[in-house]
Amino acid sequence: MIAVFYRPFLAAIYLAWGLIGDAWEDAWVVWPVGAVLFAGIAAGSHATANHRRAR
Repeated sequence: MIAVFYRPFLAAIYLAWGLIGDAWEDAWVVWPVGAVLFAGIAAGSHATANHRRAR
């Protein structure tokens, strides 16, 4: 469910940073940082779901 909104959110940040700040050479950083954050969010979500099932 989170992934459905996450990628468009990252795209919006990338476009806003690039268009408003005219910083396309720096805005690419959004993608690798977003990927690492998504991995953490997915792992935390999975761990929470497993913890709830174990009860």
